[in-house]
Formats: sequence, structure tokens, C-alpha cells
Amino acid sequence: MPSGEYLRYVALGDSQTEGLGDGDDVTGLRGWADRLAEQLAAGGSGLQYANLAVRGHLAAQIHAEQLGPALALRPDLATVVAGVNDLLRPRFDADEVAGHLEAMFAALTAQGARVATLTFPDIARITPLARPIRSRAVSLNHRIRAAALRHGVIVAETSHHPVVTDPRLWSQDRLHASPLGHERIAAAVAHALRLPGSSDAWTHPLPSPAVTSSGWRAAAVELRWAATFLGPWLGRRLRGRSSGDGRTAKRPHLLSLQALPGGSGPDQPGERPANGPRLP
Repeated sequence: MPSGEYLRYVALGDSQTEGLGDGDDVTGLRGWADRLAEQLAAGGSGLQYANLAVRGHLAAQIHAEQLGPALALRPDLATVVAGVNDLLRPRFDADEVAGHLEAMFAALTAQGARVATLTFPDIARITPLARPIRSRAVSLNHRIRAAALRHGVIVAETSHHPVVTDPRLWSQDRLHASPLGHERIAAAVAHALRLPGSSDAWTHPLPSPAVTSSGWRAAAVELRWAATFLGPWLGRRLRGRSSGDGRTAKRPHLLSLQALPGGSGPDQPGERPANGPRLP
């Protein structure tokens, strides 16, 4: 289906789809799903776009809280990306997580939506301390591909290409994409959907190699990351808290991008900004 035929795009997911790492909560978040919506809207289709993603949510929460509202919006295009927060939990069940994803794939495609999803990169190549969950990501990716095949879901294979673990594509917390990373994710999904103007350029390495630390400097970087980001994250888990507690979807209604002057501002009175400023 060419991009000009997509009239209603709904994004389901967690912090990556919400846009963390691309803007902030003061100026507004952009993120890969917003960027994809902008590419779709550039085709002149009069696209309407909703983003139901909430940071910190597990696959079960996304299934329980976002699928119903998504179906009510009757999208002709939906993206479903979930599972990273599950990968990081002490108790991880790949079959359970994939089951929630497959249920969402089944419901959305049965209603006639075109659905796209992602596979996940090897987080250990970004954060060495995450090596214990490498096998989890491989297992989940395998199940995502199988479920997608059963329901005709498009898969953007972001797990295969070395560039996806270039540190410049990741924010300082190493869990969320940087603005450049979000740009690449949007390009990967656009390419998987075969949108006009898309290509495999997103798989190409960045122009110059990333600067890496070695020896004691690398160890110091890891310790600083653990103290700044990993420690607070573990603290929330131990208290049974989530970064998404008390938060709602940033863009719960289908709206045209032109409905937000300059690409920013609240969707409805009293709601949080949907999009941040346009970044280069």
C-alpha cells in the first residue's frame, strides 16, 4: 500500500515509541513514530496520527491498555513495538511477551490494519553490563519474526546491522535512541513498508568511526553509567515503581500534523505536548 493511502496511523509501544531521547518533557518529545508520521504526511494524504505509547510499560500493559483504544481508532497503519522493558526484568518469559505481541498483531490485522514492528539489537554491544540478557533478545526476536509471519506483519530488521549499535545512535542512558537513532529507526520502518523515497541507507555506517574508550577509561565510563542510570533504574524496580507511573499517552487522539502549529503544542487542552521542535 503506498503512503498516500494511509489515512490513520496509530503507534503502540513504550518509551522508544513515545520518543524518549529525541527532545524532552519540557519542549516535547519527537521520536521515530512522529518522524514516520511526518514522512507519511509528506505524501499529501491528509494523514491523521495518534501515539498511544507510554514509557516503562511492559508488553502485557501495552496489550491491556493500548490495544483497545487503538482498535477504536480504526487505523489503516499501526506500529507495535514492545518487549524491551520485559527483557530487563529479572523474570522474563519470551513466550509470554511474544504472546502479547501476537495478540496485538492478530487483532489489528483482523480489523484490516497494516501492521509493522521491529526486532531488537544486541544491547550488550551498547552496554557491556547487559551481556546476561543477550540470549533473551535473540529468543524474543525469533518469536517476533514467527508471530509476524503468521499474521502478515511487516518486520523492520534492526537487529542485523552493525550501525544500530553505534553509540552515536543512542542517548546517554544507552536504553533510548538519540535523535539520530530515532531518525534511523523511522527510516528502517519506512523502508520495511516500502514507502516512496525510502531506501536501505539507514543500514549504512555513519561517515566516521565512533570514538571508543579503552582500558581503565572504559571501565570508568561503565561505572559512571551504572551510577547515573542503572542505579536509579534498579531502585525503581525494587520499589515496584515505573517511569510510566501516572503518565498517559502523549497523543491519544487521531489528529493531523497540521493541527499542531509548528509541530508542537498540546493535542487537547491540558494534555502534554505531542511533538517537540523539529531537529536537524
